[in-house]
Amino acid sequence: MLNFLKQGGRLVVPECPVIIKSLMKRCWSFGADDRPDFEEIRSTIYAILRAVNGGDGYLDVALDYCQV
Repeated sequence: MLNFLKQGGRLVVPECPVIIKSLMKRCWSFGADDRPDFEEIRSTIYAILRAVNGGDGYLDVALDYCQV
């Protein structure tokens, strides 16, 4: 498995929006410095959810528990 990863092999990316696909690929980067940290992942997902949700209030309350 390690050789597979070192040679750039990754799992097949499922069908999803480009912004999520991009985030997943960055999470799978071989070098630790190339991977996003938890805060960047959280804030990216939060921004995606806010954009999709339209800010009806429910998301704001639910994601308050995710604030660090």
